[in-house]
Amino acid sequence: MSDQGKSVAPRARRCNIFFFDGWIGVAPTVIGLAQMLARAGYEVDVYSRRTAFADTGDLGEGIRIHYVDLAPRLLRRPRVLARLIEFARFLRAWHPAPGGKPDIHVGVDAMGALLAAHAARRDGGPIVHLSLELDLGERRAVRSWLLRRLFRGAYAKSVCCVVQDRERFDALSRALGCVHPRPFFVPNAPTSATVEKSDSNYFREVLALPADEFPFLIVHAGVVEDIVYSKEIAAAFSEVDLGCALVFHERTERDPADPYLVQLRERNRRNLFLSLKPVPFDTIDRVFAAATIGLAFYRPVDANLTLMAKASGKLAFHLKHGTPMIMNDLPSMVALNERYGFGVTIHDPSSGLEMREAVRYCLDNHARLSANARLCFEQEFQLEGKAAPFLQFVSSGYPA
Repeated sequence: MSDQGKSVAPRARRCNIFFFDGWIGVAPTVIGLAQMLARAGYEVDVYSRRTAFADTGDLGEGIRIHYVDLAPRLLRRPRVLARLIEFARFLRAWHPAPGGKPDIHVGVDAMGALLAAHAARRDGGPIVHLSLELDLGERRAVRSWLLRRLFRGAYAKSVCCVVQDRERFDALSRALGCVHPRPFFVPNAPTSATVEKSDSNYFREVLALPADEFPFLIVHAGVVEDIVYSKEIAAAFSEVDLGCALVFHERTERDPADPYLVQLRERNRRNLFLSLKPVPFDTIDRVFAAATIGLAFYRPVDANLTLMAKASGKLAFHLKHGTPMIMNDLPSMVALNERYGFGVTIHDPSSGLEMREAVRYCLDNHARLSANARLCFEQEFQLEGKAAPFLQFVSSGYPA
Protein backbone atom coordinates (compact mmCIF):
# COMPACT_ATOMS: atom_id res chain seq x y z
CA MET A 1 0.00 0.00 0.00
CA SER A 2 1.40 3.41 -0.97
CA ASP A 3 0.63 6.80 0.53
CA GLN A 4 0.05 10.21 -1.03
CA GLY A 5 -0.41 13.46 0.82
CA LYS A 6 1.24 15.82 3.24
CA SER A 7 2.41 14.62 6.63
CA VAL A 8 0.64 16.67 9.26
CA ALA A 9 0.77 17.03 13.01
CA PRO A 10 -1.72 14.81 14.86
CA ARG A 11 -5.16 16.33 15.07
CA ALA A 12 -7.86 16.03 17.71
CA ARG A 13 -10.06 13.75 15.59
CA ARG A 14 -9.51 11.21 12.83
CA CYS A 15 -11.66 10.01 9.95
CA ASN A 16 -11.28 7.04 7.61
CA ILE A 17 -12.84 7.16 4.14
CA PHE A 18 -13.03 3.85 2.26
CA PHE A 19 -13.42 4.20 -1.51
CA PHE A 20 -13.02 0.68 -2.88
CA ASP A 21 -13.87 1.54 -6.49
CA GLY A 22 -10.99 3.96 -6.58
CA TRP A 23 -11.98 6.79 -8.95
CA ILE A 24 -11.35 9.42 -6.30
CA GLY A 25 -9.79 11.88 -8.77
CA VAL A 26 -13.17 12.28 -10.47
CA ALA A 27 -15.32 12.17 -7.30
CA PRO A 28 -16.03 15.76 -6.19
CA THR A 29 -18.25 14.71 -3.27
CA VAL A 30 -15.59 12.48 -1.71
CA ILE A 31 -12.90 15.12 -2.13
CA GLY A 32 -15.19 17.90 -0.93
CA LEU A 33 -16.25 16.09 2.24
CA ALA A 34 -12.63 15.14 2.96
CA GLN A 35 -11.56 18.78 2.62
CA MET A 36 -14.38 20.06 4.81
CA LEU A 37 -13.68 17.45 7.50
CA ALA A 38 -9.98 18.41 7.38
CA ARG A 39 -10.88 22.07 7.84
CA ALA A 40 -13.07 21.06 10.78
CA GLY A 41 -10.03 19.58 12.51
CA TYR A 42 -10.10 15.96 11.35
CA GLU A 43 -7.09 14.09 10.09
CA VAL A 44 -8.57 12.33 7.06
CA ASP A 45 -7.17 9.07 5.70
CA VAL A 46 -8.64 7.95 2.38
CA TYR A 47 -8.14 4.30 1.42
CA SER A 48 -8.63 3.64 -2.27
CA ARG A 49 -7.73 1.19 -5.00
CA ARG A 50 -5.22 2.51 -7.49
CA THR A 51 -6.91 3.02 -10.84
CA ALA A 52 -6.24 4.66 -14.21
CA PHE A 53 -8.57 7.55 -13.44
CA ALA A 54 -7.36 11.13 -13.09
CA ASP A 55 -5.15 11.91 -10.10
CA THR A 56 -6.36 14.09 -7.22
CA GLY A 57 -3.45 16.51 -7.14
CA ASP A 58 -2.91 18.42 -3.90
CA LEU A 59 -5.98 18.25 -1.66
CA GLY A 60 -4.50 20.33 1.13
CA GLU A 61 -3.29 19.67 4.67
CA GLY A 62 -4.95 17.07 6.83
CA ILE A 63 -5.73 14.63 4.00
CA ARG A 64 -3.70 11.55 3.13
CA ILE A 65 -4.58 9.11 0.37
CA HIS A 66 -3.43 5.52 0.78
CA TYR A 67 -3.54 3.52 -2.43
CA VAL A 68 -4.06 -0.22 -2.26
CA ASP A 69 -2.55 -1.97 -5.27
CA LEU A 70 -4.55 -5.03 -6.31
CA ALA A 71 -3.43 -7.70 -8.73
CA PRO A 72 -5.22 -7.72 -12.11
CA ARG A 73 -8.60 -9.37 -12.02
CA LEU A 74 -8.34 -13.03 -12.98
CA LEU A 75 -12.01 -13.88 -12.99
CA ARG A 76 -14.27 -12.13 -15.46
CA ARG A 77 -17.34 -14.15 -14.55
CA PRO A 78 -19.22 -14.34 -12.36
CA ARG A 79 -18.51 -10.71 -11.54
CA VAL A 80 -19.89 -10.99 -8.00
CA LEU A 81 -17.29 -13.66 -7.17
CA ALA A 82 -14.55 -11.48 -8.67
CA ARG A 83 -15.66 -8.55 -6.49
CA LEU A 84 -15.54 -10.72 -3.35
CA ILE A 85 -12.03 -11.88 -4.22
CA GLU A 86 -10.94 -8.26 -4.81
CA PHE A 87 -12.52 -7.30 -1.49
CA ALA A 88 -10.51 -10.00 0.30
CA ARG A 89 -7.33 -8.81 -1.43
CA PHE A 90 -8.05 -5.23 -0.39
CA LEU A 91 -8.46 -6.27 3.25
CA ARG A 92 -5.23 -8.26 3.14
CA ALA A 93 -3.30 -5.31 1.66
CA TRP A 94 -4.91 -2.64 3.85
CA HIS A 95 -2.87 -1.32 6.77
CA PRO A 96 -4.48 1.37 8.96
CA ALA A 97 -2.48 4.58 9.14
CA PRO A 98 -0.72 5.27 12.44
CA GLY A 99 -2.04 7.91 14.77
CA GLY A 100 -4.70 6.35 16.94
CA LYS A 101 -8.13 4.91 16.38
CA PRO A 102 -10.46 6.80 14.03
CA ASP A 103 -13.48 8.67 15.34
CA ILE A 104 -15.55 7.95 12.23
CA HIS A 105 -15.51 5.59 9.24
CA VAL A 106 -17.03 6.73 5.93
CA GLY A 107 -17.88 3.98 3.45
CA VAL A 108 -18.38 5.00 -0.19
CA ASP A 109 -20.98 2.89 -2.00
CA ALA A 110 -21.55 -0.80 -1.36
CA MET A 111 -17.98 -2.12 -1.18
CA GLY A 112 -16.81 0.91 0.79
CA ALA A 113 -19.62 0.28 3.26
CA LEU A 114 -18.35 -3.25 3.85
CA LEU A 115 -14.81 -1.97 4.41
CA ALA A 116 -16.04 0.71 6.82
CA ALA A 117 -18.04 -1.90 8.74
CA HIS A 118 -14.93 -4.08 9.01
CA ALA A 119 -12.84 -1.16 10.28
CA ALA A 120 -15.54 -0.21 12.79
CA ARG A 121 -15.59 -3.76 14.16
CA ARG A 122 -11.81 -3.63 14.46
CA ASP A 123 -11.34 -0.16 15.93
CA GLY A 124 -14.78 0.95 17.07
CA GLY A 125 -16.41 4.19 15.99
CA PRO A 126 -19.55 5.05 13.99
CA ILE A 127 -20.09 4.41 10.27
CA VAL A 128 -21.30 6.97 7.72
CA HIS A 129 -22.58 5.72 4.37
CA LEU A 130 -21.78 7.91 1.35
CA SER A 131 -23.74 6.99 -1.77
CA LEU A 132 -22.30 8.01 -5.13
CA GLU A 133 -23.53 5.26 -7.44
CA LEU A 134 -26.85 3.45 -7.18
CA ASP A 135 -25.05 0.16 -7.80
CA LEU A 136 -27.95 -2.17 -7.06
CA GLY A 137 -29.69 -1.98 -10.43
CA GLU A 138 -30.04 -4.57 -13.15
CA ARG A 139 -26.57 -4.10 -14.62
CA ARG A 140 -24.62 -3.33 -11.46
CA ALA A 141 -22.12 -5.49 -9.60
CA VAL A 142 -23.99 -5.87 -6.33
CA ARG A 143 -26.81 -8.05 -7.57
CA SER A 144 -26.33 -11.30 -5.69
CA TRP A 145 -28.37 -12.09 -2.64
CA LEU A 146 -25.21 -12.44 -0.53
CA LEU A 147 -23.67 -9.09 -1.41
CA ARG A 148 -26.99 -7.32 -1.15
CA ARG A 149 -27.49 -8.75 2.31
CA LEU A 150 -23.97 -7.82 3.42
CA PHE A 151 -24.39 -4.27 2.14
CA ARG A 152 -27.80 -3.90 3.75
CA GLY A 153 -26.32 -5.00 7.09
CA ALA A 154 -23.51 -2.43 6.90
CA TYR A 155 -25.93 0.26 5.70
CA ALA A 156 -28.30 -0.39 8.60
CA LYS A 157 -25.46 0.07 11.09
CA SER A 158 -24.49 3.50 9.74
CA VAL A 159 -25.44 6.55 11.80
CA CYS A 160 -26.44 8.44 8.65
CA CYS A 161 -26.57 8.25 4.88
CA VAL A 162 -25.18 10.98 2.62
CA VAL A 163 -26.72 10.94 -0.87
CA GLN A 164 -27.11 13.50 -3.66
CA ASP A 165 -30.85 14.17 -3.41
CA ARG A 166 -34.21 12.82 -2.25
CA GLU A 167 -34.93 10.98 -5.51
CA ARG A 168 -31.69 9.01 -5.37
CA PHE A 169 -32.24 8.30 -1.68
CA ASP A 170 -35.69 6.91 -2.48
CA ALA A 171 -34.20 4.72 -5.24
CA LEU A 172 -31.54 3.41 -2.86
CA SER A 173 -34.19 2.71 -0.23
CA ARG A 174 -36.29 0.74 -2.70
CA ALA A 175 -33.30 -1.29 -3.86
CA LEU A 176 -32.29 -2.21 -0.32
CA GLY A 177 -35.79 -2.64 1.03
CA CYS A 178 -35.12 -0.30 3.95
CA VAL A 179 -35.29 3.44 4.60
CA HIS A 180 -32.45 5.01 6.54
CA PRO A 181 -33.81 7.28 9.30
CA ARG A 182 -31.04 9.88 8.91
CA PRO A 183 -30.40 10.98 5.31
CA PHE A 184 -28.40 14.07 4.36
CA PHE A 185 -28.63 15.44 0.82
CA VAL A 186 -25.31 16.67 -0.58
CA PRO A 187 -24.95 17.21 -4.35
CA ASN A 188 -21.99 16.00 -6.37
CA ALA A 189 -20.32 19.38 -6.71
CA PRO A 190 -16.99 21.21 -6.41
CA THR A 191 -15.85 22.31 -2.97
CA SER A 192 -15.09 25.90 -3.90
CA ALA A 193 -17.51 28.31 -5.56
CA THR A 194 -14.69 30.68 -6.53
CA VAL A 195 -14.05 31.16 -10.25
CA GLU A 196 -10.59 32.44 -11.10
CA LYS A 197 -10.38 34.44 -14.32
CA SER A 198 -7.66 33.59 -16.82
CA ASP A 199 -6.67 34.82 -20.26
CA SER A 200 -5.62 31.31 -21.31
CA ASN A 201 -7.87 28.55 -22.63
CA TYR A 202 -6.89 24.98 -21.83
CA PHE A 203 -8.25 23.34 -24.96
CA ARG A 204 -6.96 26.00 -27.34
CA GLU A 205 -3.52 25.35 -25.90
CA VAL A 206 -3.42 21.54 -25.74
CA LEU A 207 -5.44 20.91 -28.92
CA ALA A 208 -4.19 23.93 -30.88
CA LEU A 209 -7.72 25.10 -31.72
CA PRO A 210 -7.62 28.40 -33.63
CA ALA A 211 -10.16 30.96 -32.43
CA ASP A 212 -10.86 32.22 -35.94
CA GLU A 213 -11.87 28.79 -37.23
CA PHE A 214 -13.55 27.54 -34.03
CA PRO A 215 -14.70 30.53 -31.96
CA PHE A 216 -16.96 28.32 -29.80
CA LEU A 217 -15.90 25.27 -27.78
CA ILE A 218 -18.58 22.71 -26.91
CA VAL A 219 -17.23 20.47 -24.14
CA HIS A 220 -18.34 17.04 -22.97
CA ALA A 221 -16.15 16.07 -20.01
CA GLY A 222 -15.89 12.60 -18.51
CA VAL A 223 -16.22 9.08 -19.83
CA VAL A 224 -16.31 8.65 -23.61
CA GLU A 225 -18.45 5.64 -24.44
CA ASP A 226 -21.95 4.57 -25.46
CA ILE A 227 -23.44 5.11 -22.00
CA VAL A 228 -23.21 8.89 -22.58
CA TYR A 229 -24.19 8.86 -26.27
CA SER A 230 -20.66 9.62 -27.47
CA LYS A 231 -21.23 8.22 -30.98
CA GLU A 232 -24.58 9.95 -31.37
CA ILE A 233 -23.22 13.30 -30.21
CA ALA A 234 -20.20 13.06 -32.50
CA ALA A 235 -22.43 12.31 -35.49
CA ALA A 236 -24.88 15.09 -34.63
CA PHE A 237 -22.15 17.71 -34.39
CA SER A 238 -20.88 16.82 -37.85
CA GLU A 239 -24.01 18.68 -39.00
CA VAL A 240 -23.49 21.72 -36.74
CA ASP A 241 -21.89 24.43 -38.87
CA LEU A 242 -21.79 27.32 -36.40
CA GLY A 243 -18.06 27.68 -35.81
CA CYS A 244 -18.11 25.06 -33.07
CA ALA A 245 -15.44 22.60 -32.00
CA LEU A 246 -16.80 19.56 -30.16
CA VAL A 247 -14.33 18.48 -27.46
CA PHE A 248 -14.54 15.16 -25.63
CA HIS A 249 -12.33 15.34 -22.53
CA GLU A 250 -11.61 11.94 -20.98
CA ARG A 251 -11.20 11.12 -17.28
CA THR A 252 -8.70 8.33 -18.06
CA GLU A 253 -5.78 8.34 -20.47
CA ARG A 254 -6.73 6.70 -23.77
CA ASP A 255 -4.76 5.61 -26.81
CA PRO A 256 -5.81 7.63 -29.88
CA ALA A 257 -5.80 4.32 -31.78
CA ASP A 258 -8.47 2.87 -29.47
CA PRO A 259 -11.06 1.31 -31.85
CA TYR A 260 -13.90 3.18 -30.17
CA LEU A 261 -12.16 6.52 -30.68
CA VAL A 262 -11.45 5.61 -34.30
CA GLN A 263 -15.19 5.04 -34.77
CA LEU A 264 -15.91 8.47 -33.31
CA ARG A 265 -13.56 10.13 -35.78
CA GLU A 266 -15.20 8.25 -38.63
CA ARG A 267 -18.56 9.68 -37.58
CA ASN A 268 -17.23 13.22 -37.35
CA ARG A 269 -14.26 14.36 -39.42
CA ARG A 270 -15.43 17.96 -39.32
CA ASN A 271 -15.15 19.40 -35.84
CA LEU A 272 -14.50 16.61 -33.29
CA PHE A 273 -11.43 16.89 -31.05
CA LEU A 274 -10.36 14.38 -28.39
CA SER A 275 -8.61 15.43 -25.18
CA LEU A 276 -7.26 12.11 -23.93
CA LYS A 277 -5.00 13.09 -21.03
CA PRO A 278 -6.92 13.67 -17.79
CA VAL A 279 -5.90 16.52 -15.52
CA PRO A 280 -5.55 16.27 -11.72
CA PHE A 281 -8.62 17.24 -9.73
CA ASP A 282 -6.92 20.27 -8.21
CA THR A 283 -6.62 21.80 -11.70
CA ILE A 284 -9.89 20.51 -13.21
CA ASP A 285 -11.48 23.98 -13.26
CA ARG A 286 -9.40 24.93 -16.30
CA VAL A 287 -11.24 22.25 -18.31
CA PHE A 288 -14.64 23.73 -17.55
CA ALA A 289 -13.49 27.35 -17.77
CA ALA A 290 -12.56 26.67 -21.41
CA ALA A 291 -16.11 25.79 -22.52
CA THR A 292 -18.51 28.07 -24.38
CA ILE A 293 -21.29 25.50 -23.95
CA GLY A 294 -21.31 22.35 -21.82
CA LEU A 295 -22.87 18.98 -22.60
CA ALA A 296 -24.37 16.49 -20.12
CA PHE A 297 -25.91 13.37 -21.67
CA TYR A 298 -26.72 10.07 -19.96
CA ARG A 299 -28.39 6.96 -21.37
CA PRO A 300 -31.26 6.15 -18.97
CA VAL A 301 -30.56 2.43 -18.52
CA ASP A 302 -31.29 2.45 -14.77
CA ALA A 303 -32.01 4.75 -11.83
CA ASN A 304 -28.32 5.53 -11.42
CA LEU A 305 -28.11 7.14 -14.86
CA THR A 306 -31.63 8.58 -14.92
CA LEU A 307 -31.62 10.56 -11.67
CA MET A 308 -28.60 12.65 -12.63
CA ALA A 309 -29.43 16.30 -11.93
CA LYS A 310 -27.66 16.40 -8.55
CA ALA A 311 -25.28 13.52 -9.30
CA SER A 312 -23.61 14.86 -12.45
CA GLY A 313 -20.24 16.32 -11.57
CA LYS A 314 -19.80 17.78 -15.05
CA LEU A 315 -23.11 19.62 -14.77
CA ALA A 316 -22.15 21.11 -11.40
CA PHE A 317 -18.75 22.27 -12.64
CA HIS A 318 -20.20 23.80 -15.80
CA LEU A 319 -22.83 25.65 -13.75
CA LYS A 320 -20.11 26.92 -11.41
CA HIS A 321 -18.41 28.52 -14.40
CA GLY A 322 -21.67 29.95 -15.73
CA THR A 323 -21.66 27.72 -18.80
CA PRO A 324 -24.94 27.32 -20.72
CA MET A 325 -25.85 23.63 -21.01
CA ILE A 326 -27.28 21.22 -23.57
CA MET A 327 -28.65 18.01 -22.02
CA ASN A 328 -30.85 15.10 -22.97
CA ASP A 329 -34.38 15.23 -21.62
CA LEU A 330 -34.05 13.15 -18.47
CA PRO A 331 -36.88 14.19 -16.12
CA SER A 332 -34.45 15.37 -13.43
CA MET A 333 -32.53 17.53 -15.92
CA VAL A 334 -35.71 18.93 -17.44
CA ALA A 335 -37.07 19.89 -14.01
CA LEU A 336 -33.86 21.64 -12.96
CA ASN A 337 -33.59 23.52 -16.25
CA GLU A 338 -37.25 24.57 -16.15
CA ARG A 339 -36.65 26.06 -12.72
CA TYR A 340 -33.50 28.02 -13.58
CA GLY A 341 -33.35 28.30 -17.38
CA PHE A 342 -29.64 27.69 -17.91
CA GLY A 343 -29.79 25.78 -21.18
CA VAL A 344 -31.67 23.42 -23.48
CA THR A 345 -32.82 19.81 -23.19
CA ILE A 346 -33.17 17.78 -26.39
CA HIS A 347 -34.88 14.48 -27.07
CA ASP A 348 -32.62 12.85 -29.66
CA PRO A 349 -28.85 13.19 -29.11
CA SER A 350 -28.21 11.89 -32.64
CA SER A 351 -30.29 14.61 -34.31
CA GLY A 352 -28.11 17.16 -36.05
CA LEU A 353 -31.15 19.43 -36.38
CA GLU A 354 -31.96 19.37 -32.65
CA MET A 355 -28.33 19.84 -31.72
CA ARG A 356 -27.83 22.73 -34.15
CA GLU A 357 -30.90 24.56 -32.86
CA ALA A 358 -29.83 23.98 -29.25
CA VAL A 359 -26.35 25.37 -29.94
CA ARG A 360 -27.79 28.37 -31.77
CA TYR A 361 -30.16 29.10 -28.86
CA CYS A 362 -27.31 28.93 -26.34
CA LEU A 363 -25.12 31.23 -28.42
CA ASP A 364 -27.90 33.75 -29.04
CA ASN A 365 -28.84 33.87 -25.34
CA HIS A 366 -25.44 33.21 -23.83
CA ALA A 367 -25.31 36.06 -21.31
CA ARG A 368 -28.73 35.30 -19.83
CA LEU A 369 -28.17 31.54 -19.72
CA SER A 370 -24.75 32.05 -18.15
CA ALA A 371 -26.20 34.19 -15.36
CA ASN A 372 -28.91 31.59 -14.77
CA ALA A 373 -26.33 28.80 -14.67
CA ARG A 374 -24.39 30.60 -11.98
CA LEU A 375 -27.59 31.25 -10.01
CA CYS A 376 -28.49 27.56 -10.21
CA PHE A 377 -25.06 26.62 -8.89
CA GLU A 378 -25.32 29.06 -6.00
CA GLN A 379 -28.80 27.85 -5.04
CA GLU A 380 -28.45 24.11 -5.61
CA PHE A 381 -24.78 23.08 -5.69
CA GLN A 382 -22.90 25.10 -3.06
CA LEU A 383 -21.23 22.13 -1.38
CA GLU A 384 -20.28 23.84 1.87
CA GLY A 385 -23.82 25.07 2.45
CA LYS A 386 -25.47 21.81 1.43
CA ALA A 387 -23.06 19.74 3.55
CA ALA A 388 -23.40 21.96 6.65
CA PRO A 389 -26.18 19.89 8.30
CA PHE A 390 -24.10 16.72 7.91
CA LEU A 391 -20.99 18.39 9.34
CA GLN A 392 -23.04 19.75 12.25
CA PHE A 393 -24.40 16.25 12.91
CA VAL A 394 -20.88 14.79 12.95
CA SER A 395 -19.41 17.54 15.14
CA SER A 396 -22.31 17.20 17.60
CA GLY A 397 -21.56 13.55 18.29
CA TYR A 398 -24.28 11.96 16.11
CA PRO A 399 -27.35 12.94 18.16
CA ALA A 400 -30.35 10.63 17.87
